[in-house]
Amino acid sequence: MRLWMFRGAAVLVMALCLASFSGCLCGVEAVKIVNGSEYALTSVKLAPHSENAATLEQAISDARNFLPVDGQGYTIALPPGQTVSAPFVCSQSYYRAVVTFFIGGEYVEFVQETPVYLGEAPKNAVLVMLIEYDSAIVVSPEITFAYE
Repeated sequence: MRLWMFRGAAVLVMALCLASFSGCLCGVEAVKIVNGSEYALTSVKLAPHSENAATLEQAISDARNFLPVDGQGYTIALPPGQTVSAPFVCSQSYYRAVVTFFIGGEYVEFVQETPVYLGEAPKNAVLVMLIEYDSAIVVSPEITFAYE
């Protein structure tokens, strides 16, 4: 009888541990996007990082755009100097930032070459993404990450 009680207690403890630690790869629960560039942002994504080019391309395609949409489902561009927040479901520790600007009548997409590590984020954190781009000075945008 004691053996069964011990086993039951062990299973209960394991179940509680699994339930409490599931999804703990990243403490980020929301993303705050700050457009510090001179151009409107039309897309901001965090795609799960992969070393495989085809897998990364598919992850970028599947990633959710954090910018809001209007009643017809079209993305509302984020003008220079503006900020927007969105919920974020973090499923792994490494991500690639992908931003798209509307420059001179064309959509220009940039994929961050170095993945950002979110595994050390505080619990219930808001990831702040400051996106700065001046095409006269740099070739690609600078994306700075911080936590609130």
